[in-house]
Amino acid sequence: MNVPDFSEANCKNKGTELFFPVSQEETNMVKPHIIKICANCPVFKDCLNYALHVKVDGIWAGTTAYERRAIRAKKGIKAIPVYLGEYFVSQTDEAKAARKKRARQAAERRYENV
Repeated sequence: MNVPDFSEANCKNKGTELFFPVSQEETNMVKPHIIKICANCPVFKDCLNYALHVKVDGIWAGTTAYERRAIRAKKGIKAIPVYLGEYFVSQTDEAKAARKKRARQAAERRYENV
C-alpha cells in the first residue's frame, strides 16, 4: 500500500507534530482542530483508506489509532505494519525527543495540580 499523495491535502503545511500527539490528554486537545483540518479535505478518503490498511500511529483522516482499530474490526480489515520514518519528519529522533518532552511536561503539570 502506497502512502497517499498529500500535495493537495489540507494538512500539507500544518506540521506533522500536531498529528502525532504523545498522550491521551494531548490527543483530546488537538483532535477537534484536526477534525476541522480534515473536513472537506480532497485526500480524506485516501488518507483514511491508507490508515485503515496499515498500522500507523497518530491521527489520520481525523481518526485515532484506537478508532481505526474499531473500524478495522467492524469491517474485517487486517492492517499491515509499516515504517514511516522516511516519509514523516515526526519519526526523526528530534521529533521523538520533543514528543517525550511534551509528555513529561504534561505529566508534571498534572502532578502540580494534585
